Amino acid sequence: MKNIINKFFGLGNLPFAASLVSLVALGFYLLLNLFAYSLILNLFVFGIFLIAGFVDLYINRTYAANDPKEIIIDEFLGMYTLLLIANEKSILINIIFFILFRTIDIFKPFPFSIIDRKMKTWFGVLFDDVAIGIFIALLFLALKLVL
Repeated sequence: MKNIINKFFGLGNLPFAASLVSLVALGFYLLLNLFAYSLILNLFVFGIFLIAGFVDLYINRTYAANDPKEIIIDEFLGMYTLLLIANEKSILINIIFFILFRTIDIFKPFPFSIIDRKMKTWFGVLFDDVAIGIFIALLFLALKLVL
C-alpha cells in the first residue's frame, strides 16, 4: 500500500490537505445519511478506512512515526469518529464539528499536545486525532443531555 491510504490517495500532497480530508469525511458521512441504514453504511466506511489506515501506517511505521504532514488518514478517522459518536443529522452542527475539530487539531491544547509529543509511533499518529474526535463528541452529547 506504500502510503496510498495514509496519504489519502494523494490528497496529502495538496495544500490544506488535513482540512480537505476532514471535509471529505464530513461529505461521506452526510452523503451516506441520505440512505436507509445510514449508520451501518457509515460504520462500514469507517471500518474499511480504519483497517486500511492501520495496515498502511504499520507497513510504513518508520516513516509514519515522524508524523509528516502528508499523512492525513488520522484527520479523516478523527473527524469520522466524531461524526459517528455524535450521530447528529443537522448539517449546521456537523459544520460546527468540522470547525471545532480542525481548530483543536491545529492548536493541540492539553491533553492532546501531550499525546502528540509523547506518542511518536505509527499508532500515535492516529491516536491524537481520534482522541480529539471522541472528546468533541462526548462533550456534545453531555451538553445535549444538560440542555
